[in-house]
Amino acid sequence: ASRVADYKPAMLDELMAAGELLWSGAGSLPGNDGWISLHVADSAELTLNPAPDFEPVDAQQRLLDHFSAGGGYFFR
Repeated sequence: ASRVADYKPAMLDELMAAGELLWSGAGSLPGNDGWISLHVADSAELTLNPAPDFEPVDAQQRLLDHFSAGGGYFFR
């Protein structure tokens, strides 16, 4: 807010909704809080940490296979 004249929180919401900004988790804080980092979408590959290698265990692979068809799943 101190760097943008006439800043309103809705401005950040608009940038996020338009896909201009991305966010990623950047560490935890005590309690249920955490750090986030914001990235300009056009250059996010330069500032995002690379994803770690992921080898799913059997249950995770079954879920990935199930969800790969797409669609919506609703749990009540």
